[in-house]
Amino acid sequence: MKRVWLFVFGVLLVSACSVTPPKQATSTGPAVLLLAEAQKISAAGDHAKAIALIERAVRLEPRNGNAWLELAKLHFSDGDLGKAEQFARRALQFAGTDQALVQQSRALLEQIRLQQLPG
Repeated sequence: MKRVWLFVFGVLLVSACSVTPPKQATSTGPAVLLLAEAQKISAAGDHAKAIALIERAVRLEPRNGNAWLELAKLHFSDGDLGKAEQFARRALQFAGTDQALVQQSRALLEQIRLQQLPG
């Protein structure tokens, strides 16, 4: 009987230790609208206003990896590599199982790294 309890305890312990990546927060509501509007404004060339809209979306949905990535892209295009890297890492943190978001975040981080190389 003691072996059975040890076995059960071991199984429970192992299952409790398994770690799964967090799921990407699903965008719904106002944050989606803000991101769509920011993309239009960014395409028109007003990065400052687009950044302000995305920052607002991030405040509404702080676990939205796509919003963080859009913010990173805008800062990268404006030449602010420090913020671009910070926000790309945040996008990667919240990507969860979204492989497209993971790949895009890593690609942007690689572009940032290449820009930061001397010479």
